[in-house]
Amino acid sequence: MKRYLATVEELKAGLAAKAVCVIDARRVPAYDGGHIPGAVMLDIFEHHWPDTTPRGVRAFVWQMGEVMRRVGVTNTKRVVAYDDESGMFAARLAWVLDWLGHPDAAMLDGGMKAWVAAGGKVSKEVARAERSAWLPRPDASKVIRADQIKRELKSLTVVDTRTPEEYAGTHVRAARGGTIPGAIPVHYVENVRAGKFKPLAEMRAMYEAAGVTQDQDIVLLCNGGYRSAHTYFALRMCGYKKVRNYYAAWQEWGNLPGLPVEVPRKKK
Repeated sequence: MKRYLATVEELKAGLAAKAVCVIDARRVPAYDGGHIPGAVMLDIFEHHWPDTTPRGVRAFVWQMGEVMRRVGVTNTKRVVAYDDESGMFAARLAWVLDWLGHPDAAMLDGGMKAWVAAGGKVSKEVARAERSAWLPRPDASKVIRADQIKRELKSLTVVDTRTPEEYAGTHVRAARGGTIPGAIPVHYVENVRAGKFKPLAEMRAMYEAAGVTQDQDIVLLCNGGYRSAHTYFALRMCGYKKVRNYYAAWQEWGNLPGLPVEVPRKKK
């Protein structure tokens, strides 16, 4: 089973052995304020891609391959991505690598806060990576396009990882508000407690209580593929095998006419 999380102790050991590539997935000011020594900065939030047409997917694969080569990603070292806590930026970066075929991409559980709390050193020296020759090998089972969702919707379980307001259409971040018809709302922040992922048994129980079970073909939705990447990791850690991230998310779905939208009614 893949190890989707790295502990602070594992990261320290990997750094000492020079066996890990550490990527800071936070915004630039956070990196400049102090980071894990040797961590290369990659502001993953700059890389939205609201296009899942076949051509759009190919372009996104090319772009992400170029970005990962620039920060020195190779298949010979484990990649550990982190942000302030076990958050969506690290999840998005690690998910991209998982989708594109990296054999060992993980998040640092607890992020920078856990590192500091454990006495980890902090640096303000900008780390420079040697450009690699890494080539993406995308796994189609980990991503889904808008046309596929529309065609297969009756057989899919869509999990909406956004806020309750986005799901209900009261907070609109595209041309249309609401959700994909039939979507089950589970806000991604419910995956964590005190900055770290909840115990797996607790997360499994939470998703099963919401009606998300391991026999289903699951599609994850948010607004730009970050929160859904976080839930991707949560579900995969819990043993769910059929999980696909709709990375273009509501930025694509809510802005394309002809795609079905549901505005859930408030429960009385």
